[in-house]
Amino acid sequence: MKSKVSSLAKNYVRETCKEIDSRFPEPEVLHGFKVFDPTTVPRDREARKTYGLVELNVLLDKFGPLLDPSTIDQSDAEWDLLREKLLTEFDSCCSAADVCQRLIRSPAYCTFVNLRALAKIALTIPLATAWPERGFSALKRIKTQQRNRIGDELLSALLNVAMNGPEELADEDALAIAKEWKEAKHRRRTVSIRTRPSNDLKDDLELADSELRGDEFEFDGFVESIDNDTFWL
Repeated sequence: MKSKVSSLAKNYVRETCKEIDSRFPEPEVLHGFKVFDPTTVPRDREARKTYGLVELNVLLDKFGPLLDPSTIDQSDAEWDLLREKLLTEFDSCCSAADVCQRLIRSPAYCTFVNLRALAKIALTIPLATAWPERGFSALKRIKTQQRNRIGDELLSALLNVAMNGPEELADEDALAIAKEWKEAKHRRRTVSIRTRPSNDLKDDLELADSELRGDEFEFDGFVESIDNDTFWL
């Protein structure tokens, strides 16, 4: 039984590696970005002289057309300087992503034109699928069977609010949003009958049939009225 499980595990690992190789036909390009990782820089001075040169050339061969032709010849000189700085000025960074972000954001490294461009490319490589998976989950919550006619523009706005909006919305902010939404264009006014402190059903029906001058907005248990009208929950 143990040998059978071991054989299945080996087959699974082998097929997984084959699938990764098929999806990423140029693994040396992804491997080349390790030059920005400060934990892989050799401490020995002689070893550092040749460190990263092969990976840098791979990146330049792949992404050279995206770089400025007038400065691409400076790449080797830029790397000679950055290689030493990785052990001194970037010693607090824990990963290649930290180095790339600091390299891009700090004006002190504006002279590293080509390496900054490569750092931007490195930061665009998705390292996980969690973010798009969250997007699919939010899409399923928003575009339900009952709301299957939502247009792309509205759906994009709702997804943006759901994923990037504030976790909690203050009452004042909610009312300001409601007012701006109301004033954006003329909207049809609809009345819904709600439970209110009245035992007279006739009065409720008359209220539903009457023409209201204001619109009602409800946010998490409170009701505000527009045009000085008051409405019951």
